[in-house]
Amino acid sequence: MPEPLHVQEGAVTIEAGGNHYDLAEGDALSFRGDAPHAYINSTDVPARFSLTVFEPCVGA
Repeated sequence: MPEPLHVQEGAVTIEAGGNHYDLAEGDALSFRGDAPHAYINSTDVPARFSLTVFEPCVGA
């Protein structure tokens, strides 16, 4: 399932599916949440992002 992410403040790097995505404030990305992924803030500046996680079997 895709997981949409939106950077609200600062900058983050997303590692997903063997790729690296450098995102700045206002950027958005959707990636497969069932594949290995990581969220990285390689700066000294705080970062905030929102993420929606879909769990298809939860609540069924």
